[in-house]
Amino acid sequence: MGKETQNIFLTNMTSFYKLLGQEKLKQILSKLASTTYKAKIVVLCYQCANELNFSDIRSADRVYSIEGTLDTKTTLIFGESVTSDEIPSVDGIHKIAEYIEHNNSPYLIVKTQKRKADFKSSMLSINEQGNAYQQLCELDSDIINVDNNIGSMEQWEYAFKEIKLFKSLRLYLESKFVAVNSLDYAFHNWKQFDENRKWLYFLALKCFGVPNNPYLNLVVKLSSKTAEMIKNIFKGLLEIDHTDKRFWEYYRIRKELIKTLGELPTKYISDYCQWTISKGKNAIYYLTDSSETEIQLLFNLFNKFNKELKKEEVLAVLEETYPALYEYLRPYDYKNELLNYYFSEYKYQKVMNYISPKFMKVVEEQAVKREYNAILPARSEKTEGIANEKTCVFFVDAMGVEYLSYLLAEYRANNLLAYVTLCHCEVPSLTCENKDFIEVFESAGAKFANGKDVSLDNYSGYKKLDDLKHHGEESFAKYRDQKLPTYLAKELSLLSELISEIANILQQGYYEKVIMISDHGASRLAVINNQELSYEMAESGKHSGRCCPKSETDIPPKCATESDNYWVLADYGRFKGSRKGDVEVHGGATLEEVVVPIIEIIKKEENYEFKLENTDIEFSKRKKNAQIKLFSKSKLSKITVLILNLNEKIDATSSDGHNFIIELPNLKSAGTYTFSIYLNDNLLADGLSFTAKNTDFGMNDKFKL
Repeated sequence: MGKETQNIFLTNMTSFYKLLGQEKLKQILSKLASTTYKAKIVVLCYQCANELNFSDIRSADRVYSIEGTLDTKTTLIFGESVTSDEIPSVDGIHKIAEYIEHNNSPYLIVKTQKRKADFKSSMLSINEQGNAYQQLCELDSDIINVDNNIGSMEQWEYAFKEIKLFKSLRLYLESKFVAVNSLDYAFHNWKQFDENRKWLYFLALKCFGVPNNPYLNLVVKLSSKTAEMIKNIFKGLLEIDHTDKRFWEYYRIRKELIKTLGELPTKYISDYCQWTISKGKNAIYYLTDSSETEIQLLFNLFNKFNKELKKEEVLAVLEETYPALYEYLRPYDYKNELLNYYFSEYKYQKVMNYISPKFMKVVEEQAVKREYNAILPARSEKTEGIANEKTCVFFVDAMGVEYLSYLLAEYRANNLLAYVTLCHCEVPSLTCENKDFIEVFESAGAKFANGKDVSLDNYSGYKKLDDLKHHGEESFAKYRDQKLPTYLAKELSLLSELISEIANILQQGYYEKVIMISDHGASRLAVINNQELSYEMAESGKHSGRCCPKSETDIPPKCATESDNYWVLADYGRFKGSRKGDVEVHGGATLEEVVVPIIEIIKKEENYEFKLENTDIEFSKRKKNAQIKLFSKSKLSKITVLILNLNEKIDATSSDGHNFIIELPNLKSAGTYTFSIYLNDNLLADGLSFTAKNTDFGMNDKFKL
């Protein structure tokens, strides 16, 4: 400046020096006023009357004042992310002076990392505003307890911008989302939220919690960022022990939340399953039936822990986690002690992927005795007279009686009634040997599903179940490599779809009845057994060695039964000369291969209602005279009553179709008894109860006062 010879005008300087304090400002002004320079220097001062009051006359003569109305003194507001639609702002300290000297504003926002403490002597009034998070805390005390780290600077700035007009997060939510006490309902819109709305919703969850949705509340506590919400919806359940009294409530809420999210990347499910394995055998509590990955893991766990898990526990878990598989495993009353035991154990061991020595002993005994011939009629004896031109027939290849408990549950869910007849098929248990019913039904005028013009020579009905048993389905699981019954999930799904189709057919009204009928069943346990027992005959085995053509030189084993052209095995062995089965096999004569159902299905016309004549009954244990009297609104000739406490089924008939008397000779104890009512195997009503009082212990009248 000392060498400058031209005129110089200095502006904005005094306002800047005011930040440094009055002493600094006086010093610079005094120096400028008392120093002679080669150039003429004009310093334009702004609101500096006191600071220009020099005692030195020579300096004072250099000051010229312009009279007028003073501008409002500007208060500065420091902050990194302060925003306002009403207050002007500048970006940086260096722009303060120019703005102040050219504008008359009471406040000026200064976006800076500097703090008020950096200008302790400032002549300008400075207020310090925190970042957006701090401003929100000042605006709304509900946000104070939320950690700053749950959001980025940009997210907090967005939140402040959105919320400040409403003065509080609570009022903002009520206007834009939902009331604070209903935040859980807003989760159903998660998929439609953009990233900003997800962030604000997450902030709301963090502030107010979700007391009426305990699992979502847990997820919120576990999540420190919005992006962690979905991961923790999957993984949060692992924080709860399966013995916790809240576990199943959390489980059901989690499943519903995941369903709400719709299709998600498989990484979430895979990650969850990997963590679930850490639970050991208790991992079965944490899986659902919602994904193939979880179902695959479930069957792996059953296989790994099949000796440690108890059947009662497995059924109790599946009732909550996998209802379809639970219904499959539920006992079905085959009206025969052998069949009840056999198929209950067969189904369970099929799922758990093992064979118990006790069950194997029964298989080997029946391979010789073959009691099914005496217990059950041949299928051909039961197909006459059950079909007419108003009947539609579904020939389901390889549908054994193991599925009956599941089928009945599906019929019930589709508002259908079913009447089941158990039969045995012809051996060997092959389709080509068991199609006699086709001609019977066709001659009666029935129509066949899966093909209107049926050729008796090549019609094989609904083949999907049979194909699955023979080949598996690579898109679902590589059954042959895994050696696990994961294909069962697909089997149940196929049957469910089939019953939905049947319900639609009956609903249309053209058919009065649908018949589901099978040619034969199939054996999974023969495959699990690896068919180690092998028998050598003159001819090579056929159909995975389950049967072989007869020869005059053969000496058959005791476990082989004879048909017209074949020797047929009734144990879990195989005839040599044929490869082992991979998924399931048939052609043999085990109970699962030869016991087949004929199922007559009709539409349920109405809701059945029942009423006890008296819910309180008296009985004498000595006289065995306990009975209940039941009235049916609908006309029924016969019903079956299951007394749950007694685990006893009682058939009852009615002379008028409405009034039933159910004798209970085995009722011995006083108490309240719950019962269900069935028509054939169809549940019509449950949850009914009566209270019984034993009069044997009553006081004799002559002792009464």
